Amino acid sequence: MAGAPEWEDPSVVGRNKEMGHVPLGAYPDAALALTCDRMASPYVRLLNGRWKFRLVPRPEAVPLRFHAEDVDASG
Repeated sequence: MAGAPEWEDPSVVGRNKEMGHVPLGAYPDAALALTCDRMASPYVRLLNGRWKFRLVPRPEAVPLRFHAEDVDASG
């Protein structure tokens, strides 16, 4: 008897998958687009850095105003 079908084999992870690629950028005008400098675009925001988060057991447990700038995140 042959092994498990491919769709049940956890070692098969790359069949019919595109190779990774650089994402396209968005620019406000052609001149800035021609520079290919994504970081110069006003539409790029890095998500690096420190994040505040709180894990809750269910969506109903999310505190009101959790997204507010003045929320107390000390705990």
